[in-house]
Amino acid sequence: MTYPTAAVVTTDMDAGTDSPATARSALLDAVQKLNQMIAHTTAFAATLLDDANAAAARATLGAAAAGPNADITSLGAVASINGGPLAGLRNRIINGGFGVNQRAYVSGAAVGAGLYGHDRWKMAASGDTYTFSTTANVTTVTIPAGKVLQQVIEGLNLESGTYTLSWSGTAQGKIGAGSYGASGITGSITGGTNTTIEFGPGTVSKAQLEFGSVATAFEQRFYGIELALCQRYYYRVTPGLTGVPFGIGVAIGTLYAYITVPFPVTMRAVPTTIDTTNVASDYQVYVVSLAGYVNCNNIPSNATVTNFSATLSFRSGSTSFVSGNGTICAANSAGAFLAWSVEL
Repeated sequence: MTYPTAAVVTTDMDAGTDSPATARSALLDAVQKLNQMIAHTTAFAATLLDDANAAAARATLGAAAAGPNADITSLGAVASINGGPLAGLRNRIINGGFGVNQRAYVSGAAVGAGLYGHDRWKMAASGDTYTFSTTANVTTVTIPAGKVLQQVIEGLNLESGTYTLSWSGTAQGKIGAGSYGASGITGSITGGTNTTIEFGPGTVSKAQLEFGSVATAFEQRFYGIELALCQRYYYRVTPGLTGVPFGIGVAIGTLYAYITVPFPVTMRAVPTTIDTTNVASDYQVYVVSLAGYVNCNNIPSNATVTNFSATLSFRSGSTSFVSGNGTICAANSAGAFLAWSVEL
């Protein structure tokens, strides 16, 4: 259909020189042009309103019939904006890029108690292994034959509906109790229900679970945001050098010192245990009366724990503490650490 594009109706009338008859003729001509414009516009609008579907509307508008912007009736089919994610926090998987590794998991090492390697990712059995490599800030995990890699997504982060699981790599994946499939599989999740995402043998990187039936571009969140999300489930303090403090505290009696370690984010639940190197001499306390550090002769233990902080008991190898004196509890080896876990 041809429709008008002119915005102004003009005449050839000159009010200063034209005779009345000439002026009247020019005015009638302008009115006729205006009527034609109104008729064309009305017909165009009627055609557009009567179009049976989006394809017909695109044809009337002269818009593209296909391509990344062709869907004008819904944004449900848009997979990215300029190649990037549509919006923040679409990905319900935490650490989908495997960038956070608080446990310092070494490629090919057997997973220990809790079965976790990279933050939020666990194997199915103690002693299982996987390998990984990182190139240009993209970490790719390789899952051996006969093994699976899982993440349990907290139900508080899920609403009911259809979800899409996507990733890069050769592994097959599945949502909950569904079947394995290639990247882009969909599955139904009940809101508020913890749900396991699982990958079988092969390679995996950029894992993403999102609401809806379309796989969008991988959401690359800031590292600090991803780390904070992980610390809701696991928090580890690793000074990295001998003599670097875990915290300051106070002597309780002649043997013990208490320190409080605040958690950077509120943890999912109150931790019931503390993870250490299990070597008492990896930890030390400062004794004021001796003007120096003394090795611990017990590993640190939880005294009082909430989901936002832990008060720890350090036992000195000396009876020289004076109750009420200040003290420092520090690492006595580069590998010393304190950690708390409330993984699902």
